[in-house]
Amino acid sequence: MVASKKGVPVEVGYGTSARFLYQNSKYKVGISKRFGAAITEYYNKRVDSTMNLVTSDNGAALQTALFGAKDVPNSGGSDCQGGRRLRWNPTQAGSHCRAADGGRAGSVIDSCTSSSNLCNRDSFTESVGSGEWIQWRVSYRNFFYEKNPHGVYKYKPFDDVRALIRYTFHADHVQADYQIWRTRDTNYGAYFQALPTGFFTQMTRYTYSPSGTPKTTTRSESPTDDAQSVANYSVGPSTGRWVTAESVNRPGSPPVMTPGNHLTAAYYNSIPGCPARKFLISFFGDNYQQSSHAKNYLKSYAPTKGTYMNVRGLIFPYRYNETLPGKTAQLGKLIDTPGDGSGSQGYMPVNELFL
Repeated sequence: MVASKKGVPVEVGYGTSARFLYQNSKYKVGISKRFGAAITEYYNKRVDSTMNLVTSDNGAALQTALFGAKDVPNSGGSDCQGGRRLRWNPTQAGSHCRAADGGRAGSVIDSCTSSSNLCNRDSFTESVGSGEWIQWRVSYRNFFYEKNPHGVYKYKPFDDVRALIRYTFHADHVQADYQIWRTRDTNYGAYFQALPTGFFTQMTRYTYSPSGTPKTTTRSESPTDDAQSVANYSVGPSTGRWVTAESVNRPGSPPVMTPGNHLTAAYYNSIPGCPARKFLISFFGDNYQQSSHAKNYLKSYAPTKGTYMNVRGLIFPYRYNETLPGKTAQLGKLIDTPGDGSGSQGYMPVNELFL
């Protein structure tokens, strides 16, 4: 059920705002209740508490998205018309097509549970993250669907993906846990699954670890370079599960908003029967906006009914080579070390070790 406050659609029963905003002394994170509980805002308060480092469009954000083979007759094109050669593509943040009110049609939040009554709050602030959490059950909506002049959403039979999405707010990072499943056994064909994917803005340098040794790539100097692939590599026993994104100025290009701004994203998953997965990192889009993204994806994998896909994402307001308070090793090392994150332990879940 949807109500409105000053013309902004919101989910009834989950506060009065279209987002939930958490912050402590180190970071601030905004979660969209209109767009499937996706992260649409992230601020590194250690650098700049006003600069959102996440691309907030519901086709971007930090979220999970699934895909079917291209030749399945079930989805619409970029104009939201029905078509035969595009993908089944349910996404956490919802559809790119317009709803009856003219806004984009977000995925539906079915229910909410939390600590400290967070479900009924619009925001929560504490000086040090203490492990408070909030969890939404979300019904994914396909990214494209048939256009309807009356704003009627006719694509519901194909919206067969559900998820429990839980955010835990720790002192030095936010942890996003996704449990994803399908409600139907229709096979849409194997294709890549973005579990999860993060779209960032003002990031012009990436550091990542394809074989255990950090490697850094800065966006090319040309202001006409609209897109630039950074890396696409398989995840294995010696591969880093992380990427550090940074804002650095480059000669001949528009200046970044806050030089030195940064974050580190870590991705894990445990999915029965899945193939080897990859990290995909790239710069793209308008050079002035200097957008980029980092994706953890499964190649040629077809989600099936009865299979639960467990995925985790972590976001830190630190670089990979920094040592966090209370830790005895650099962040990149701890992301790739088993543990529950407490004390000096690493962050890698035990179920990630099947590699």
